[in-house]
Amino acid sequence: MLQTEGGALVNQIGEAEQARRVKAAYVRCQNDTADRGEGLAMFSQYLDITDPTGDFDSGMRRANLPFTPRPLYPTWAALPQPRR
Repeated sequence: MLQTEGGALVNQIGEAEQARRVKAAYVRCQNDTADRGEGLAMFSQYLDITDPTGDFDSGMRRANLPFTPRPLYPTWAALPQPRR
């Protein structure tokens, strides 16, 4: 199973909601139960900067100079490391 940026596209939900959803999805994936994260192979695709003209803008920083961080940037950095 993969968890990607599909539920957190900035042009569809806005920057603050993007950060909230990514954090919530990550926290859910840290649980190893059948209905909450078990078997998760990868949590990815949150790119640093993406093309805002397309339909898949999920970047953690805005694409205009000086590439200012969106709310997701510090949220992502503060997430706990995966258990090993």
